[in-house]
Amino acid sequence: MSVLLVAEIQDGALVKDAVAKALTAVAPLGPVTLLCAAADAGAAADAGAGLDGVLKVLRVDDPAYAHSGPEALAALLKTLAGDYAVIAAAS
Repeated sequence: MSVLLVAEIQDGALVKDAVAKALTAVAPLGPVTLLCAAADAGAAADAGAGLDGVLKVLRVDDPAYAHSGPEALAALLKTLAGDYAVIAAAS
């Protein structure tokens, strides 16, 4: 079973504590892909790639994700959902 974990990002930085806790919870379910979506997700994606248990990082840079609006994120998740058995989010 593959898992997509939506990273919590604030001001372009990965919220490591929240993501690490969520990662611990979902890691037993299967390989984890971390989704970093922000206006500039570079730093968050780099930090996420260094976390134990993250197999792959998806980086999505778009101004639409600057304020973590649920509508924009929902549309993105809809396009990715078919590849994952589980979708979870850090918060």
